Amino acid sequence: MLIITTPTFASAPSAGLEAVWPGPKALVIFPDSGLTSQRIRQLEDEFFTFEFLQHPGCVSGIFPILARFMATQFRESDTPLLYLNRPMTPQECEGSLLPEDLGLYDFTCEFSDDGTLSMLRLGEMIATSPLFLALMRVVGEKPVDDALFVDLLRETFAWSLK
Repeated sequence: MLIITTPTFASAPSAGLEAVWPGPKALVIFPDSGLTSQRIRQLEDEFFTFEFLQHPGCVSGIFPILARFMATQFRESDTPLLYLNRPMTPQECEGSLLPEDLGLYDFTCEFSDDGTLSMLRLGEMIATSPLFLALMRVVGEKPVDDALFVDLLRETFAWSLK
C-alpha cells in the first residue's frame, strides 16, 4: 500500500512512484494543498483520496481513518506499506522505494526536524498482519504524537524486528 500526502505528491513527477507501485494507493490531501476540486476528481482514478478540512496534526490522526475506510484493501493487500509526508528525492521518484526493495520485515522511519513522521516503510509481514488493523483501531480512539505512534508499532511488531 502506498500512502502519500500532498507535500509528497506536489514534489513528484506526474508519473512518479505511484505509477509503478502495485496495489492500493491513498492520497492524503491537506487543507493547504492547492489542489483544485477538478484535479482531485482526476486523481480519484488512481488513488483513494482523503481530503482533510483541518490538518490532522499527527500521523495517528491519519492512519486509523485510512484503515477504517480502506479496511478491505488493507486486509487483501499483499504488498509492503510506504507512507511519505515529505518531498520525494529524485532517486525515490525513479523507484528506489519499490516494494521489491523492502524486506518482508522491514521497519524504517524518518522524522522531520519538527518531529513529524516524514517516511514509514513497513515490510509485507508487518503491513499485512491483522495486528496492524487492530492497532489502528486502538490508536484511532486517542491520537498520539508521531514518535509514540512509531514506538507503538515497534512494540507491537517486536517479534519481526530481530
